[in-house]
Amino acid sequence: MDTKEQVDDRFTVVRSGETNVFVDENEAVQMYFKTPKMNFAIGVLPPGCKTPMDPGEPGIYVAYVLEGEAIFEAGDGSSRTEWLYEGDSILIKESLPHIVFNPSDKVSRVIWALAPGH
Repeated sequence: MDTKEQVDDRFTVVRSGETNVFVDENEAVQMYFKTPKMNFAIGVLPPGCKTPMDPGEPGIYVAYVLEGEAIFEAGDGSSRTEWLYEGDSILIKESLPHIVFNPSDKVSRVIWALAPGH
């Protein structure tokens, strides 16, 4: 990512507004860090929208609902879902396909960490 500021060999800083932003169908993603060891991002999902099916990575996802609500659905045929609210978090097991849906009439912002990164 070109916007990272290498302060010294101990810290790398991404300033507000300098994230790598991309859109994955309905979800806008602000990627802060993408390294072989960890990815760290915020996903912004409009009201009533869902993410595309994430095939699951060979790593562990942790998601934290920063704002709004989000329904996490396992994509393994089990129809398992978890409804999370602001301040809730979820750990998604390694390689589990999943979808996230925003059931509310407000924007949903979810902080994502994936380790190891991809």
